[in-house]
Amino acid sequence: MKRNILLFAIILFIATHATTQTSPRTAEDFVNRGNQFIEEGEFEQAINDFNEAVRLKPNDVEIIISRGEAYELMYNIASIFFDLATALTYLDLAIADYSDAIFLKPNEAYLYYTRGLLYQNKRAYNLAISDYTNALRTEPNNIWTLNNRGEMYEAIHEYDRAIADYTAALRIEPNNIRILNKRANIYYNREDFDNAIFDWTNVLQLSRINNEARNGLMNIYRHRSTRYINNGEWENALINLTELIILDPNNTRTSQLIDEVRQILGH
Repeated sequence: MKRNILLFAIILFIATHATTQTSPRTAEDFVNRGNQFIEEGEFEQAINDFNEAVRLKPNDVEIIISRGEAYELMYNIASIFFDLATALTYLDLAIADYSDAIFLKPNEAYLYYTRGLLYQNKRAYNLAISDYTNALRTEPNNIWTLNNRGEMYEAIHEYDRAIADYTAALRIEPNNIRILNKRANIYYNREDFDNAIFDWTNVLQLSRINNEARNGLMNIYRHRSTRYINNGEWENALINLTELIILDPNNTRTSQLIDEVRQILGH
């Protein structure tokens, strides 16, 4: 009989102890369990716990950010597996949380940067530009904020401003292939071929197998050689054809044109 009573007491203690461990009471408890749910991929349950934590501590920036990050994760999942409306709902919830966090900590660059990314995903380009600009006030040398704002300026066709941002980023990190390619593409589309050649040549010096730069240069030299041939500017045509054959040595048509132009020039 005593043995049975003892066993019952032990079981009751274990059950009570387990309940204490698994039933959060404080905001910190909910945050800790929410983070555990995040690690397990249970994002909806994590959001529920962060909601409770926010209810208990409505002005705690880190808790608000944690919930915003969970909403962002759900947005990414919904974008792949659910409908667009569901995804945008999570996106708006994430933006709302980062807006609350910015209200409480208005000088944190990464909050503006992150909300800028969310606005970028929503294609709210001007709002993204505003956030990236605010982030740059605190961290003016962040190349990815400059890069992202440059992308937004491209999206709204403000190409001079995009070039300015890419140029500022390249002053900080001059060998950044990704940004060099972006600036070169703008130059190319504006037919500013000399600057495009400069950027893409730099890219190929950094990475000989970069197809974007190689194809861009080939398009320029092909375009310019055709124009020079049509205008009878044979020396300039030969210069550009020679650059083209270096990039595409097995192109028989280019080889034939070089021979024809040399004959015309008497070489």
